[in-house]
This record gives sequence, C-alpha cells and structure tokens, in this order.
Amino acid sequence: MKHLKLWYVGVVCFFFIVKVNAQETEPVLARARYQFIHVNDTANRDHPKEEEMVLYAGINRSFFTSNAEEEINRQMEEQVANPSFDGNINLVSKGSSTNESFYFVSNTRALKRIYRLMQNQYILDEPYPQLDWKINDDTLTIGGYNCQKATVSFKGRTYTAWFSPELPFSFGPWKLHGLPGLILDVADSKKEVVFHFVGFEKLDHVNLQIGTTTDYIEINQEALDRLLKVFKENRQTFMDVQGQGGRSNAANVISGLPKKRMHLVQ
Repeated sequence: MKHLKLWYVGVVCFFFIVKVNAQETEPVLARARYQFIHVNDTANRDHPKEEEMVLYAGINRSFFTSNAEEEINRQMEEQVANPSFDGNINLVSKGSSTNESFYFVSNTRALKRIYRLMQNQYILDEPYPQLDWKINDDTLTIGGYNCQKATVSFKGRTYTAWFSPELPFSFGPWKLHGLPGLILDVADSKKEVVFHFVGFEKLDHVNLQIGTTTDYIEINQEALDRLLKVFKENRQTFMDVQGQGGRSNAANVISGLPKKRMHLVQ
C-alpha cells in the first residue's frame, strides 16, 4: 500500500456519479462491488492484476469503473469531517487504478468508454455488445442472493456468469450485460478474466444521478491511439503540448481533433 500525505486546500471531483439534478441522467438505484482479477501475463499466472471495481446501476443506465477514486474521496471526507482534522490528509492507495470506465444506456443501446490519461478523460463511442446468453437451470447462492447460471462467447472467450433475478438490473461488470438480473460473479473458461462479487447496496435513498459531465473530451479510437503513442514515446512532449492550451489541447494538437466535449450534466 502507498501512503500519501496531502495538504487540504479543497478538492471537487466530477465523475459520472454526480449529486445534482440534470437532463439526460437518471437516478442511481444501486451499487455493486467486484474484485477484478486479470491474468494479463500468461507466463506469470501467479501474479495477476487485482483491483476492486464498482458498478452503479439505474433502470436504463449503468457506470462501471475503478473503486480507487471513490475510496480516495471517502478517506478525504472522513478525515476532513473529523473534529481533530489539522489540515493534513493521509491517503492509503492500494495501487494504480484501471484507466478505462464504461457507461451503458440500455434503452438507446448506447455504450461509451472513458479513458483516463493524466488529468484528462476521453470519451469514445463503442459498439453495443450483442450477447447471446445461454441460461441453464444451475443455481448458486452468492452473498445471500439466489443466482442462476448463464454462459456466453464474447471477444474470443467463453464466460460463465451467475446472475440474480432478485436484483432486477440487466447490467454487470465490464461490457457484460443483458441478463434478467444483476450479474454477481463471472469468469472466462481459462480464469484469466474474473469478477468476484464483493457487495451490493441500494442507493435509492440518496440523490445520485448517472450521466456525463463537461470534463470529458470526445475522441475516436484512431486519435486516442495516436495520443497514447506520443504519451508513451515522449511523455515530456505530451505534457508540454497539453500545457499550452488547457485540458484538451493535447488531444487537439497531437490527435488533430477539434475541441468537443460531452455536456450532459448541468
């Protein structure tokens, strides 16, 4: 774990989950947490990447992202609210977080991917996954919820998922969706991509909305690839260009795209 010590001067973070009323959003009704295990080096299976992820779900919308940002914000809020707070914040980081998040709108069959690169967050349209689930009669209890088994082939892997009809959300981790109940646990046949259930809670008592903010820069995959290439080959050039004209200038100059941001949360 990494311990970070900061001087608190006031921090406001805007993500997909916002405490405001807005057009093109809908209320968050529930939150599910998963332990993500990914064997990204098959020659080193004993040391997979592990990270806690979180899924926010509404009726037609969901947002799947790393839980690291939320954990940092929770630590900050707790320390600032403490009567003995002296201006110093000690943050405990469990490692680097995943750079990608996914935003589903099921009733319009839309999927957007958000890629975080330093202080910028880029948003891309993704093909909406058409998943041909095969549901069988096998059952399992996970976290106290009765679950049913389903399998699907997707992106070269065969996944086995356990979903709960008791939780009426058609979403799940990553791009896996479309079952008649929330996916609580899922893994591919080689156990290289695994999402284990950690917890579930209803959030219909709090004023949270799912939607995008003006902080996201719209981009396409080709432009993002060029941006990442420059970032990996010459990080200083990337930072210099980014600093010449604000948050989106690196995307404009390096990727050749006009400045265009999402504006769904007002």
